Amino acid sequence: MTDEEIYYDENWNIIDKPLDSDEPEEEKEQCVDCNGTPLSDGDTIIAIKWLAVKWGTDIKKWDKFTNVRLWDDITHVSCNSKKNGKIFLKTEYFKLNPK
Repeated sequence: MTDEEIYYDENWNIIDKPLDSDEPEEEKEQCVDCNGTPLSDGDTIIAIKWLAVKWGTDIKKWDKFTNVRLWDDITHVSCNSKKNGKIFLKTEYFKLNPK
């Protein structure tokens, strides 16, 4: 053990790790929309601009996408569209649909 890994309690007993550590816990990054609103599975999102789609119908502003599924990559989501079926989208071009 190095000096950096040794912790002592108030009675100078060696302990594994202090219970009330000042070190901040690592926060898991969340998938967010263009406004910074957190997205979750099952949400509905709306396009904020017109987007061209190869081999499919173009996405127009205000098109709605339902049943959002989050992935390991926080910048992409999978969802359903009436025009294109199942589609993968970048979250920077969409906002959460207010219910």
